[in-house]
This record gives sequence, structure tokens and C-alpha cells, in this order.
Amino acid sequence: MNVVAFDCGGCIPISEGQTVQSVITDHLTWCNQCPDECTEHEKHLDELHQRTLESRVNGALTEARVHP
Repeated sequence: MNVVAFDCGGCIPISEGQTVQSVITDHLTWCNQCPDECTEHEKHLDELHQRTLESRVNGALTEARVHP
């Protein structure tokens, strides 16, 4: 039998027809002790995208001021 172990100490067996990802997704919907790494990763990517966009806007504004 295969199981998925979680940071909270829980272990959930993988039933026939289930995938590891579906077990993880199901567990994270109700467990408030396990960090949702996907969500943290997405937040980090959003922050990087925001900083990149701000840099591009600042660069365009600087360029517009230098070459009106």
C-alpha cells in the first residue's frame, strides 16, 4: 500500500484510481497545519512579476524623461 505523508504527521493511503496530487490537494483543503507550498510558490512568482512590471514602467518613464 502506498501512502502520502504530510508535515502535520498525517498519512493518507492512495486508493485505486487516485493520484498523489489528488491526495495532496484534498488534504490541503482541510488541513490548516500543512503549508500549501504551491500557494507560497505562486505568491513568490506574483511578487517577482510585480517587481518586473514596476521596473519596466520605471524604465519607460525614465526613458520618456530623457528623450521627450
